[in-house]
Amino acid sequence: ASARGFVDTCAVLIAAGADPNRAPCRMFLDGYLCLHGAAQGGHTEVCALLLAAGADPNAHDGRGFAALGGCVRAPVEKIQKTVEALIRGGCSPFAGSVGQRSPCHAAIRHSLSFHVARDPAAVPGIIEKCIT
Repeated sequence: ASARGFVDTCAVLIAAGADPNRAPCRMFLDGYLCLHGAAQGGHTEVCALLLAAGADPNAHDGRGFAALGGCVRAPVEKIQKTVEALIRGGCSPFAGSVGQRSPCHAAIRHSLSFHVARDPAAVPGIIEKCIT
C-alpha cells in the first residue's frame, strides 16, 4: 500500500496496529520497509503518515540504504517534496549507508545526470535541500 501511495489504506492499517517499522514493503525484494517504498514512489503523504506513526526515519533496507537515498528514483516532479517530507520527519541527509555514502551523496550521484536531461530546473532545489 505504501509503495503504491494508498494513503487511506496505510492509515487504516496503522490504526489497526500495523507497525511501520516491521511490515515489509511487499513490492520490493530487497528488504525495503514501507517508508522505503513510499519514498521511492514519491508518495509524500504516505511518507509523512508513516513517520508520524513512528517509522524509523533512518532505517536501512536489505542493501544498506536509507529511505532518503531511495527517493532519487521518485518521479522528478515529486523528488523535492518527498525529500522535504523525509527531512522534516527526521531523516538525516548525511547518515551513512552502503559504502559510507550518505543519502545526499547517493542522490547527487544517481540523480543529477538523469534529471539534468529531464528537468534541469529541479536539480538546484534537490541539492539545496541536501546541503542545508
